[in-house]
Amino acid sequence: MDVNPAPLRLHRHTEVPHQVELVVPHRSYAAHGPPRLFNYWTRDPLLLSWLPAELQRTTIDCPDEYVIRVRGAHVVHGHYLILYPDQALADTFNFEDSAVNRPVITDIGQQILRGEVHHRPPSAWPTFHIFKDVYCNYGHMLVEVLPKLLHIRAMGVRRFTLLFPWSSLMFLPAVQYAAEVLGLSFEHVTCFNNQIVRVEEVLWIGPVAQHDRRKSQTLRDLVQILGPAAPPSAPRRLYVTRPPDAIRPIANQPQLEDLARSRGYHVVEPATLSFPEQVGLFHGANHVLGPMGAALANTVFMRPGGRVSMFTNRRVDPFYYDIARLIGLQFDWVFFQDAEAWTNVMQTEAWTIDPGRFAGMLAWLD
Repeated sequence: MDVNPAPLRLHRHTEVPHQVELVVPHRSYAAHGPPRLFNYWTRDPLLLSWLPAELQRTTIDCPDEYVIRVRGAHVVHGHYLILYPDQALADTFNFEDSAVNRPVITDIGQQILRGEVHHRPPSAWPTFHIFKDVYCNYGHMLVEVLPKLLHIRAMGVRRFTLLFPWSSLMFLPAVQYAAEVLGLSFEHVTCFNNQIVRVEEVLWIGPVAQHDRRKSQTLRDLVQILGPAAPPSAPRRLYVTRPPDAIRPIANQPQLEDLARSRGYHVVEPATLSFPEQVGLFHGANHVLGPMGAALANTVFMRPGGRVSMFTNRRVDPFYYDIARLIGLQFDWVFFQDAEAWTNVMQTEAWTIDPGRFAGMLAWLD
């Protein structure tokens, strides 16, 4: 007969038993001026007031970053760290104290009580948990996971075990490459989606970003190491295109690519390149143009003073502008439809761009 455990709730790390191993004091970064907006218009009163205020923020404050040691934890889906019976840590950041607690994964307590747990034997090396629920999102991995490797190095650790979500294994080569550049090595332990992994002791690295609005100087520190270490690349002016099977496909993408080539852009599809090749390509670019999408997260590797020109349909997401704020890049934000508040449809909807309006944007950028 099942016993009903208390509902799992999300906690800050200060509210659970832990040992602090590293604290990186809070830092801030300053914007280098607001972006240039092209064709921006909205009938949404919230966006009408929120976006201008967001774009005018000149100083971005970030919290302390930390590494804590936790004993007797269950790793679920590579994201949550469950401290049975009713505590859960998640790699999320919220500046509002009133929003600390909320229900999380259902049925986990029942599964633990029934013994449906995979026990991970103690490792010869320290075991780290750095992932959030990135699934297959390259931008999340690059901005919110990879920087944590610097905290591992700061602890003096050079070899370790890394709990790796099955759903993110496509990023394993990127994590291995970044670790190698930093002088680190690890063995990875795959955490499957349908598996609860019991770890007797784990080093948990807290968040280094609030996804769309706050990055971290730790990210800037990382890219200043990875950029110069990558294979050099010649093209200086890039047009970033998306794979044919990408979400949010642009129906007339080949036509837009031809227009971009005619204005001197080198057309590139980053998804076809290795991670080191992507790093080198963007590190060598001084102007990057492309549709909103994960590939533009690679603009973190550009040198300060470069220029990013992003176009979108009706979605408003300051994630990429915030990268520009952190790195010190000029930013152009082009809208081909009236901006609207976020809905799930925007994540996958196809769209078409009028070639005449696209040519007008290219002329405006020049």
